[in-house]
Amino acid sequence: MAAVLFLLAGCGGGGGAGGGSVTGAAITTVPITTTVPPTRIELAAVPASDLIETINVLVNKDFADAHPELTANVTQIIADVNTVLAKDPANGKRYRLGQIMTYPDAAALYTIGTNPAYFLDNNFVGNKNYGGTTVVYWVSSDSSLPTFFKDMGGGTGYASGAYHGKSYGLIFVADSASSTVLLGKDKLMPYVNGLNSYWVKLSAFIHELLHTYGLGIPEWYALKCTDMSGTKPNLAYNMQARFPMDPMSVADVLEYNIQEYKLHSFHSWWVSNNTNHQLPGYPRTAAQKVKILVKVVDAASVPVPNATITIYGGIEETSSSSIARDMTIVLQSASTDANGMTDLRNDFDLWSLTGVKASFGEKYAGAVITSVDLEDVYFRQKQDQYVLTLTLQ
Repeated sequence: MAAVLFLLAGCGGGGGAGGGSVTGAAITTVPITTTVPPTRIELAAVPASDLIETINVLVNKDFADAHPELTANVTQIIADVNTVLAKDPANGKRYRLGQIMTYPDAAALYTIGTNPAYFLDNNFVGNKNYGGTTVVYWVSSDSSLPTFFKDMGGGTGYASGAYHGKSYGLIFVADSASSTVLLGKDKLMPYVNGLNSYWVKLSAFIHELLHTYGLGIPEWYALKCTDMSGTKPNLAYNMQARFPMDPMSVADVLEYNIQEYKLHSFHSWWVSNNTNHQLPGYPRTAAQKVKILVKVVDAASVPVPNATITIYGGIEETSSSSIARDMTIVLQSASTDANGMTDLRNDFDLWSLTGVKASFGEKYAGAVITSVDLEDVYFRQKQDQYVLTLTLQ
């Protein structure tokens, strides 16, 4: 069973934004040349029928046999997922339960892909090549992880692969028999800082479900860096801190209640357009297609010519990971024209976060641009141009 696994991870350090004197590390300047691909990626209209997706849930037989209430509990889980999706009135995506099926033992985890019955084909009109999602639970009496999960690198994960002629997403969840969400929300201890809360586990479930759309691969929780440039203003950034209630961010929701969860607007749009049925994964290349303009104005919104613009590298993308560079590398320098404008070279094939700073005399301004910002502009707003306005203070 060929699969690619994505597990939640982060990088970089935190820090607070603010003004004042800043002392940082020596800044390295790196010349970068990139080309912006001209071809626009267009998403097809989604038929209403495609927004209702049926999923199968697999559970190891010994646990399923001991819990006749399993169907009611899984139905509740899916209903709660739909409640989170419905918080955005424009999001028409909904899930429903197909079948709860069993597999015999831990060894069978390796052969799930050989059983066509486990994979429910939704026959989507929008993409004939995508079947849907299958959720696989392993619930143990002694909290042990089968070798299968050890091979994956953890107890919860997402994989994708081609099975029986179509592409499917799989969610794998390993739980203890005393703390699995499959027991139902009324049977789990509501630990405030533990993993036994139903709501925490629901968040983790939604997190993996959103992975089937390519979300968070990897920039959502890798967009985190400090500002060690030594220049004003401080642009420390943490995507998780900005959107802590998005299940793609972290599971540590304050009240452990469904009311706390809310998808970032771009995530909601992405799911509601069934983009996993149209595109191969989460195409970060879209960020490279957007022309970036910076406009500098004063406190009265009057354009400022000859302002100095400096672009710092925050998060660098390599072939295998995201690396926090903490704005110690200068990517570009420019000056604004008579209209207070300048265009930037797009380096988002190599960087997923950059810091943009403007200065004129003793006045400063700055902001962060992320690959998520540019993808939002490109896909949801259908724009090929991103204008960042900086107000000097």
